[in-house]
Amino acid sequence: MDSDELSEKQNLAVAARIREELARRRISRQHLADLAKISLSTLEKALSGHRPFTLATTIRLEEALAMRLRAADVQNVSSPVSNGHADEQFGAYSRASVAWIEGLYLTIRPSFGDRQAIFAYCTEIHWSNASSNLRFNEKDRLDAAFTQQGTVAIPNLSGHIYLSTNTSGQQRLVIVSRPSITGEMYGILTTLQAGRGAQLTPVAAPIVYIPMKALAEAPMGRIGPDQAGFAPYAAFLRRAVEEPFAMFLPGVATQ
Repeated sequence: MDSDELSEKQNLAVAARIREELARRRISRQHLADLAKISLSTLEKALSGHRPFTLATTIRLEEALAMRLRAADVQNVSSPVSNGHADEQFGAYSRASVAWIEGLYLTIRPSFGDRQAIFAYCTEIHWSNASSNLRFNEKDRLDAAFTQQGTVAIPNLSGHIYLSTNTSGQQRLVIVSRPSITGEMYGILTTLQAGRGAQLTPVAAPIVYIPMKALAEAPMGRIGPDQAGFAPYAAFLRRAVEEPFAMFLPGVATQ
């Protein structure tokens, strides 16, 4: 075995973990390969056992998934590394203290492609034993290639919740309030909007997370003014700005 290749036991554990994450996050193998900047063939052969994972490939996959795939103890690779407490950089919370936020949320924000429409999809917030902190992953996005996943920070100091994505240094941040009495979280999204060609433009927009269990129906995708769901979704977004849970400051006036 090449010293750069994982052992057979490590290979089996890493492959099993990747297949589990693909299923849980509902992302394709091609999408993961693109995120990790490896070929689909390399990923397929490693997952099927036809080729061992190399250390370099495993590190790229760990960065793409934002989680550790290699177990420190090869003899007990299936054991979780979680100690039930998140690192200080996430707010030093315990799992028990943040269990109330775990679950599925309808996520709504203005559509970047159609200024008259609202974009709706699902976000799951869950505890990760692998990284010992809360994580989020988006589902059912119309633009699946832009699906996000990342970490959740809940510091006591600000009283807000931070959902952060870091892909090779490229950042995307959501800051929302603690849940209202009915469970909604209101706030602001800062990200990059895709334009013509390779053009990317910084953009900010209101965003709302609504517990899926509180909804009888939740239309997904790009919702126009004449479609079911638009009026209540628009009311949620107006509340985010009018209460205000988030403020958008105008530019400095010039003479």
